[in-house]
Amino acid sequence: MKQIFGIILISAFVNCLVVDSLGLETRYKGKEARQKIADAVNKVASLRKAAGIVDTPLESLVFLLAPDFAGLEDDKYYPKARIDDCAKNIASPTGAIISPLLPMLFDCNLKPDGILLQND
Repeated sequence: MKQIFGIILISAFVNCLVVDSLGLETRYKGKEARQKIADAVNKVASLRKAAGIVDTPLESLVFLLAPDFAGLEDDKYYPKARIDDCAKNIASPTGAIISPLLPMLFDCNLKPDGILLQND
């Protein structure tokens, strides 16, 4: 009986590791998440340019490096909801007005999921 329980416990743990490493459909891999943030930042930069707002060289640099400032790791998985919310906040009208975007990125709380799935 103990052996059966042990096998079930081990298989459940391995299943969690496999499911998490696949990323499920509720997760973005770090590279994908970084691209989502970059797309939102590029949208804001385009909106600002269309509105006639001239960015300083420092602001242009912030727009260029914003996805790197987000601290996303390519080999980790991030909840889609957080990434999508962050991208939506960045691409909002407020994001187009506020420059640089770093405060918005730091408010996004873009932390990777752990070994076991976290549902929050």
